[in-house]
Amino acid sequence: MLVNFALIFAVCLAISAEASSSISGAEEKVAASSRLAEGDHHFEYRMTIKSRDRSASETLSKHLRGLPEVVEFRITPTGD
Repeated sequence: MLVNFALIFAVCLAISAEASSSISGAEEKVAASSRLAEGDHHFEYRMTIKSRDRSASETLSKHLRGLPEVVEFRITPTGD
C-alpha cells in the first residue's frame, strides 16, 4: 500500500529528515521533500511511503497524535 504522508512542526521543534522517516515506520520511502511553510513558522516534511500492513496508517495516526512537537499531520492512502 502506498501512502502520502505529511508532518508539520513548529520551526523551533523540527526534527531531522532521517528522524521523520523513522517516525513513519515505513518499510520503504518512495519519495520525500521538505519546505518552510506558514510564513517560515512551520517546517513540513512530505513523503510517499510503502507498507504491506494495511493498519499501518491508523497505527501511525495514533502515534503522531501523541507527539507534542507535531503541529499537524496528513496521511492519505493512495493505492496498492
